[in-house]
Amino acid sequence: SGINYQVLTEESAVPLSASAIAELKRGKVATALDDISRTSKSQLNRVIAQRVKKLLVDTKVTLVDNLKTDTGEAAFGAASADGMDIWLDSKTGMNEETLLHESVHAATERILKTPEDQLTPEQRAAKKELTALYEAIKNDDTITSENAKESLSEFVAEALSNSALQAQLKQKPWTLKSAWESFKKILLNMLGIKTPENMLDAALASVDT
Repeated sequence: SGINYQVLTEESAVPLSASAIAELKRGKVATALDDISRTSKSQLNRVIAQRVKKLLVDTKVTLVDNLKTDTGEAAFGAASADGMDIWLDSKTGMNEETLLHESVHAATERILKTPEDQLTPEQRAAKKELTALYEAIKNDDTITSENAKESLSEFVAEALSNSALQAQLKQKPWTLKSAWESFKKILLNMLGIKTPENMLDAALASVDT
């Protein structure tokens, strides 16, 4: 469908501030992220918001009453496959986690579509590692998501939104940790975010669904 929905979320989602919601109502995702980058209690959320807002200056956000997937399932948020559009449920999507989840997804899509010569050496290395991980899961029978095996972009979309795939990646060893831990670290590297390991483990709710 070209649209990736988030239908699961952690219990402890942090509500967005009134000023961030006001920005979202105006269709401005970057200024809402700017608000999170200055006010969030989570250090990692502040860092992620600061980084992805630069990649999403021209991405449009739309608030939708009763956002639903193609199959009619309630969704918190969604992002287009080209990273140019984000949709958030006007009630359930008004939290830091959903906004950051969709923003990370949109920003990652933008980076995947950026010509190699415009990426930093770190981004190129992360993209190469992500590609290697994708090639490995494509030929792995224990990974049951057919969508995830279609393309690098689909793999990212599925890994960010499909809890069954996340569980399978947690079981799959990759370098010195699970494929799921490696995937999250690769994404942050691709977004240009440097994080100490312990902080990464403690606060990745914005990438976990």
